Amino acid sequence: MQEGVLSLRLVPETWIIAPIVTKEQLNRYIAKGWLTDDDAAHLDRAFPRNSRGEPIIFRMWLRSPLNQVVNKHNFDRNLLDFRILDDKGIEVNYVVINDQPLRYRRNIEVKGKKTTEYFEYIDGTYELNFKVKVNNPKEFVEAFALAGRVGLLSRTKHGYGKFNIEILESL
Repeated sequence: MQEGVLSLRLVPETWIIAPIVTKEQLNRYIAKGWLTDDDAAHLDRAFPRNSRGEPIIFRMWLRSPLNQVVNKHNFDRNLLDFRILDDKGIEVNYVVINDQPLRYRRNIEVKGKKTTEYFEYIDGTYELNFKVKVNNPKEFVEAFALAGRVGLLSRTKHGYGKFNIEILESL
């Protein structure tokens, strides 16, 4: 199998909603200056941060919809072994969200009680550029494009988390 490195751009088609976050995580983000007290006091969902405080999306979260596509369409399972690289070619296995995520508060009902949920999300105004090392670049792009129709993270069954992929360069 041919191994290669691709430079890709992921653009959200619909909102990609952050996962649930613990108060302990939020308090650490405040201590580092990555979030304000006010934001952290109310956030229910936030993206994890790397050591520089940049919001990130882990490889495993991108792998999940790819796994569904591989299983459904009988792609080679080796496609799941992709690695995300930083600008220096070092394996990091996460994608940096290039700007602070947007925030939204929505009304919800939990056990008959009205409340709100406050969360971070990214939308089509974000372009996430990253490099991947893959075994079969052509097949990977085909499968990953289909994975974008499945979606990632929260509420994919309701249409959230969909994304498009563009090939920027094949290295």
